[in-house]
Amino acid sequence: MTYVSLTWVKASINDDLKKTRNALQQFFEDQKDESLQQCLVYLSEIEGAFKITQLQAAATLVEIMKQTIKSFDAQKSTYEALIKALIQLSTYLDYLCINKHDKPLALLPLINDLRACNSQPALAANSFFYPNLSVIIPEPEKVVNLSDEYLQKLRVAYKKGLAAVVKNSQQTGLEFIATVMQRLQAINSPMNKLWWVTEGIVEALLENGLKLNKTIFNLLKQLDAVITSVNEPPKKLLTHLLYFVAHAASEGNKITAIKSAFQLNDYVEQPDDNFLTVPSLEVIQTAVAEIDIEADSNQIENILSLLKVSPDYISKSQFVIEILAKQGIYADWNNNPQLKSAANNEIVEVQKSWNQILEQLDANDDENIADQIQAVINTLTKLSHNRVAELLTICKEHIKEEKQEILFALAAMKVYLDILLGKSDKKPEEIISLIGDQLYAIT
Repeated sequence: MTYVSLTWVKASINDDLKKTRNALQQFFEDQKDESLQQCLVYLSEIEGAFKITQLQAAATLVEIMKQTIKSFDAQKSTYEALIKALIQLSTYLDYLCINKHDKPLALLPLINDLRACNSQPALAANSFFYPNLSVIIPEPEKVVNLSDEYLQKLRVAYKKGLAAVVKNSQQTGLEFIATVMQRLQAINSPMNKLWWVTEGIVEALLENGLKLNKTIFNLLKQLDAVITSVNEPPKKLLTHLLYFVAHAASEGNKITAIKSAFQLNDYVEQPDDNFLTVPSLEVIQTAVAEIDIEADSNQIENILSLLKVSPDYISKSQFVIEILAKQGIYADWNNNPQLKSAANNEIVEVQKSWNQILEQLDANDDENIADQIQAVINTLTKLSHNRVAELLTICKEHIKEEKQEILFALAAMKVYLDILLGKSDKKPEEIISLIGDQLYAIT
């Protein structure tokens, strides 16, 4: 899925979730079927959006909500399960938009709660195994010329490896298969993804991270028929192999790289109980909007205490900083560990931007320099580094006509950022003074 497309429809989905919740609450108060029909209309729109954005687990949750509403028994427990699912689904969308990283297993408890309300059996975790098959894998170190004869030879060799496995020479056979997989990858065809994953499976089998059961052996047998292909790998076969990679217990280089590339841990590691119980961004924004730092500096601690159970607390702390900055509130982020982590993340990005600015100046490329410096100024102002932001404003105003005269000040700015990140023992006041003195001589 593309998370950009999710951001386009997120506001509409959240609006429909609210309407569904209101209609459901209305039904629970007056028992009018019209309210349930409205719920179904809103949920159908949400389900369609999830299918378009390829969020299968979320679409499954909405589908079971619809089933539950169609046979709604007006039991309080059923009502509470539906309301809980609607609220936590909104939080789930916040997580996706911030982290751009799906965790379908987080929705499994909600789905199974609703299935229980419908007297349906619980779904297993493998029901939500939807790995992204479009992942780009490492390119081969060396490439050989493709020929039908070469592929046929590799297929014969692969058959020998399978035969050795069958004849109780499992170690030898698997090592032989691993060699064939490595040579197939040297051809550099679209099938390489399948060969790379298979090599990971074989590595796990050799390291006892997997047991060679009938299912895995049948998957290895299916590979024989596609060895001579140079098309895209069969999706079903690749998905099945990735499922076993995800559950491999070994930690070899190959299996670890595949798990990382396809983000397979998200499909086997159940998120903690607090994953969807943190406040939504909407709730945080409302709370932060009421903060008066000057009146009570502890208020911000109260807000951030809501985030401590969140796995993405740094991202949400950055969100808090953004909201406060828009209100003109510039607190001392260093007094709070969460805000300090979030602020440091922003300084790291500023440092990257500043290095690019210096490189452009060395190359006499002044295009858009003023805009890039202004972006740095904006971030530093937001993070309460006001004096440095003022000095950089002077730099920006004189950058084109007096570039050589202020190069020292620009280079000193790099040292200042190192100090903020704890990479230098110098005092920030000293660097600010140096930059100020240099610019004073010019202006």
